[in-house]
Amino acid sequence: MNILHWLYIAVLLVPAIIRLVDKVASDTGGVVSRYSPLFVALILCLGVVGYVTRTPIFRRGFWLLWFWLLNIMLLSVLIYFIFTLLSNTVEIYVALCWFLLLIVWIAPAQRCIYLYVYKQKKLWR
Repeated sequence: MNILHWLYIAVLLVPAIIRLVDKVASDTGGVVSRYSPLFVALILCLGVVGYVTRTPIFRRGFWLLWFWLLNIMLLSVLIYFIFTLLSNTVEIYVALCWFLLLIVWIAPAQRCIYLYVYKQKKLWR
């Protein structure tokens, strides 16, 4: 793994850790809102590490499940984004920036998980 992979893993983990610290410090939210961003970031990081090192982590079905769950999540965020634009409740540019930031943040990890699961089939035998 080179320095770019480590930087991307840091980019995935730092916002999740900041969110966790903020939630714990302000004593708001439940267990899911505190720990789910960190959990998802760790799953994405494991997918990136598994792809880059060409090492099977967990089973192929686990990564297939996470790949499609993340795609469904992104689709639901897209639907929410379209609803927000149509309802005129938030500035269009704010909603667009959040949506694009989410896509830019997750897309490289999604690509790694896709290649890890679908293009490295010999790895899973």
